[in-house]
Amino acid sequence: MKMSSTAIDHYLLLTEISYDYGLIDIFTYEKRMEFVFKGNNKEQSFEENRENEFVVKESNDNNNSPSEEPFLALFTARVGALGSVWKFTLGDPDNYPSIPHGHLKTNLKIKLDSYLGYTYDTSNGNKKLKREDRNYIKALWNDQDFRDFAIKQINWYIFNNPHFRWRVKSPRILPRRRP
Repeated sequence: MKMSSTAIDHYLLLTEISYDYGLIDIFTYEKRMEFVFKGNNKEQSFEENRENEFVVKESNDNNNSPSEEPFLALFTARVGALGSVWKFTLGDPDNYPSIPHGHLKTNLKIKLDSYLGYTYDTSNGNKKLKREDRNYIKALWNDQDFRDFAIKQINWYIFNNPHFRWRVKSPRILPRRRP
C-alpha cells in the first residue's frame, strides 16, 4: 500500500506519540517504521541529499527479526578524523561511550562519543584515538535528521534500560544548536 507523504508524516507522528506514551512496545514501533521505510520506498540516497549532513539508510532488507540488527541507521555524509564516515544505529544496546554513539563504518569496534567528540578503540581496551573537530560535532548536532535520530535512540534506551544512570540530569534535552 502506497501512502502520500502527508499520510506518512501523520502515521510517523502517531507512531512516535504512541511509543513515547507507552501505548505500543518497541517491536510494534519497529514494525510500523519498517512498514513506512520499506513499504513506501522512502529511503533517501546520498545523491539526493548532498546538502544534508546525514542520510537515512535502511540496513538489511532480509532482516525479519528486530533482535538481530536494528532496521535503521544514520551515516554521516562527511568523512571524520579517522578517514571514514560514522554509522549511528537505532536500537544499539551498547551505552559506551555515549547514547547515541557512532561506529566507524570501516571498523565497527571504533566508536565516537557524539557529545564530546572523542573516539575509542573498544577492541584495544577503550584506547582513546583522535578527537573529532569541534565544528564536526557542532554540525552533527545542528542537523535535524541527527537530532530526530538521537531522541529516538535515547527514548529507546530509556524504555529498554529504565535503571540506567545517565551522565546528565535530563537525557532528553539535546545539546543546543550552535552557529
